[in-house]
Amino acid sequence: MRGKAQMRTWIDETLSAFPDFRTDLKSLFVSGKWAGSEWVASGTLKGRLHHLQPTGKGYSVRGASIMELRDGKIKRNTDFYDSATMIRQLFLT
Repeated sequence: MRGKAQMRTWIDETLSAFPDFRTDLKSLFVSGKWAGSEWVASGTLKGRLHHLQPTGKGYSVRGASIMELRDGKIKRNTDFYDSATMIRQLFLT
């Protein structure tokens, strides 16, 4: 995603598909122009997600984010997580 508009679209789609979406922060560090975090995201697929129908199934997946900072704001963020685990938990395969 790039910019506020694309981020807003992602948030709206995620909350529509997973009304109970949650991210629990497990650890965080900031060092100079870099930050990182470890988190667990979870939710229940109760709405459509692109071409996928609601399953009523939940998921929980661990992940990490690396952020590049500029002027106290996030310039770039990269998330790392196992989407295959998420799909298996939602029984979409």
